[in-house]
Amino acid sequence: MQDLSDLQLKISAWSEEINPDQTIESLLKHLVEEAEDLLKDAYNSMAYADVIILLLAAAKKANYSVTELIQATETKMTLNQARIFLPPDKDGITRRKAD
Repeated sequence: MQDLSDLQLKISAWSEEINPDQTIESLLKHLVEEAEDLLKDAYNSMAYADVIILLLAAAKKANYSVTELIQATETKMTLNQARIFLPPDKDGITRRKAD
């Protein structure tokens, strides 16, 4: 299996090759489109892959490495685990209680 850091570099290089003028904003707008597609077909692994590809490309464009993303995710999870969450809403979404 390929290392996630290597995959991010591969994705970023390919992404820059096909569109050297892309911005973080354009990548994130495309990510939103792909996430909406994923919502329509949540059992499609290729739809998840599209989201991951765009997330890693945007993060690289913002100068975040995979290591930094993992560290930020671990920090965010620690914060989330210390928060109080409300019961799920009508859509099944659980939101944190305001501080």
